Amino acid sequence: TLPLKGGKQISFPNIRCVLEIAKNVYLIGSRNDGLYYYDMNTGDLKQFTASSSAVQENSLPENYITGIYKDSTGNIWIGTFGGGFCLFDLKAGTFKTYNTSDGLLDNNVCTIIESNHHLWISTISGITDFDLIHKSFKNYTYSSGISINEFTPHAGIKLSDNRIMFSGNNGFLSFEPDKISYNPYVPPVILENLYVNNEVVPVGGHILQKLLEGQQELTLKYNETNIAIEYSALN
Repeated sequence: TLPLKGGKQISFPNIRCVLEIAKNVYLIGSRNDGLYYYDMNTGDLKQFTASSSAVQENSLPENYITGIYKDSTGNIWIGTFGGGFCLFDLKAGTFKTYNTSDGLLDNNVCTIIESNHHLWISTISGITDFDLIHKSFKNYTYSSGISINEFTPHAGIKLSDNRIMFSGNNGFLSFEPDKISYNPYVPPVILENLYVNNEVVPVGGHILQKLLEGQQELTLKYNETNIAIEYSALN
């Protein structure tokens, strides 16, 4: 238990993360009860919770807090399980929320770590790189080479050599964020072969009068219902 004003005591159940933002001043994230602000110097206590009826603008989006992070400029970021992550304005008591509609990979945030003005956010589905300057997102999943099936809440660290490490249900992932390159090139897609009923359709028959790439429409018989297209992307 911890002391409050007036000689009262309080205990915090289901705590998942704690951040000291000033000497003896803490932000405390819970599993079900939202976010607490607790000043041990004065005994002041404030609680911030999500709306029970609907997500209100500038409010906490979810009550399950998975991470609390203070970046290099002093801004405080709150990760939630189910509601994305938020920029927390402590003085105003408001939250600016970012979620999948803004570009976040998954609203189930596990851990937040900063590197060189970027927030690296592990989620259930993969990793999001959030550019703090431009407020832009890049997402990395299994198709990007990530071998973790599902990341673990509250589990991540920035090592002394600037590598970031996240844990998941089948191991650890470590990477050097400054060495990750992004290829914006979108390769052209070439349609190569058409399969009908598991057989390659030759050019010049009743289905394909020309190469598949140049065919504008297909006319099929009633029993030609099993269709597949083979394609490639040129890079």
